[in-house]
Amino acid sequence: TEAFELEPVDTQDEMQEVELRYKVVRVSSQRRAQEVDLAQPGWYWETAPMCVHNEYIIVEFEQASQVTGLQFCLPNDDSTPRHCAVAFSKDSANGPWKDAWVFHVPNRMAYSFRSQGNYAEVEL
Repeated sequence: TEAFELEPVDTQDEMQEVELRYKVVRVSSQRRAQEVDLAQPGWYWETAPMCVHNEYIIVEFEQASQVTGLQFCLPNDDSTPRHCAVAFSKDSANGPWKDAWVFHVPNRMAYSFRSQGNYAEVEL
């Protein structure tokens, strides 16, 4: 799973993606008992059995950033998430939460998905 932001390139009006470093601080439920490191290749998160609604992953970034996109691998089956939201808190990993953007994964048989959002208009 990758999170990224856009930053200016030189003095031009061009923007480039910059990968953001983060750590998982909490998940709603988890099938495996070990810690989840989604930034590492081969790691993944699965919900506990029969937990399929309102699941979440809370991450904390190493530096304060404005996340403008996410990219993640998918299981390529019926367990693929469908309706997703990105929310943020300026205070702590416990909230309060403010919605940044929502997205829908249109193809549950996809191997990866990328979503971009611009929450510059969100009232902070």
